[in-house]
Amino acid sequence: MVILGMLVLMQFLFSSSMKTNINFISKLNREEREAYLSSELYKAVLKSYQFSESFLNYLNEYNGAEFSDFSLIVFEEDLRPVCVFYAYAKEDYFGFYTEPAVMFQMTEDKAIQDRAFQLIVQKLESIWKENNFRTFEFYENQFLMDWFSNQMKEKQTWNRTYIDLTLDSGLIKANIRKSYKSLINWGERNIEMILVDSRNADSVLFSKFREFHVAVAGKQTRSDRSWDLQFEAILKNQAFACFGFFESQLVSANYILLGAEDAFYGVGVYDRRLMAEKKPIAHYPLYFSIMHAKQIGIKLFNLGVLNRAQNEKEEGINHFKLGFSKTTDVRKSFLVNL
Repeated sequence: MVILGMLVLMQFLFSSSMKTNINFISKLNREEREAYLSSELYKAVLKSYQFSESFLNYLNEYNGAEFSDFSLIVFEEDLRPVCVFYAYAKEDYFGFYTEPAVMFQMTEDKAIQDRAFQLIVQKLESIWKENNFRTFEFYENQFLMDWFSNQMKEKQTWNRTYIDLTLDSGLIKANIRKSYKSLINWGERNIEMILVDSRNADSVLFSKFREFHVAVAGKQTRSDRSWDLQFEAILKNQAFACFGFFESQLVSANYILLGAEDAFYGVGVYDRRLMAEKKPIAHYPLYFSIMHAKQIGIKLFNLGVLNRAQNEKEEGINHFKLGFSKTTDVRKSFLVNL
């Protein structure tokens, strides 16, 4: 018993004496970067499309490099990543672009976990002071909530509509709004769908997506480079696109982002003239995208945040999403006055 007690004490002392290091993800050296990208922690991060390298590059381009990357990672001294914190911030708001910042951890050892969290908070406080940030928003995390309990100003609720793709295909369709089923059936009869993914990536066809987007929007809303990055994501199997043709004309285009377990309805463009004529050109293409995501093994199809509807257009978008699923993922965020 004495020997066993000594062994436990030695293990505790060894664990407590291990060095924990923190660094910006953008400043990792080659060895550190490879350690992170090959880790179980990174696999957990990549379950969501949001943190793929392709999507992060796209967000940076889309936002015109307005946001600075303050993402942090904590390693144990054996280069085992145990905690990562994603944040891209500008001006006085510190979050993940326009959404709350996110923290992931990969350890059951509470002592290591607490040490990693404390390093992150200490680094964050240094960043905030140096850059004069005034507000910090983060998704619900018990450590951060405890640490900033006296400074938390308000909380928001983020409602995302999603479809459980582990369900049987028949049940997925059965859960769709009754009035949409006939519209989907009409589209299946009348709209020819073409899928573009990593197996048949066609840059010429994808360029038609950009041209179609410009035609529908009436102007080019973002850079050519952002479209190039979206095509690169398809090449890396981190996205796919679906094109719908009605009477030989392109009338719909969907761009779906992929994580290891989720898909996100990133872009949907539809011919406004035909929509004004009450042609249901949007329903079947989205259903086609959903079923393709299921076919390739994705577990969850994210239709996006339900907007706090301020106008008729936003109400219409919410109504359209809820027609495919009424299941929502509710996440709370907390705003800290710095």
